[in-house]
Amino acid sequence: MTFQCDLDEMLSWARDHYNFGFKRPGTPEGAKAEEYLFGLLKGFGIPKVTIEDVPFFGWFHNEAYLTINGSKGESRSFSCEPIVYTAFTKAFGITAPIVDVGAGTSEDFERVDVSGKIALI
Repeated sequence: MTFQCDLDEMLSWARDHYNFGFKRPGTPEGAKAEEYLFGLLKGFGIPKVTIEDVPFFGWFHNEAYLTINGSKGESRSFSCEPIVYTAFTKAFGITAPIVDVGAGTSEDFERVDVSGKIALI
């Protein structure tokens, strides 16, 4: 099987795929991207193209908070960005020093030792 390659057409496929948005497994955007790629491959004449279910560890959450308990019994909560598809913190939480990592750039992480600490970005 041979194809004529048209760079503009190929770039349009990449743009289309990009424009589906944030494509994580289990999201509507991910499903749209799967269907799009399925259609492209079938359109190329590839005889056996399938979409298969694949088990994965995933979860979604619209709101997440970080609660800090001080040594004098005071606590404070901050809204934060959840990192989905990661394991949950144990029920007893995590105890560690917090270090400010600025905006979280590579340079910020180079100047701060985050080993064994909670990085606040």
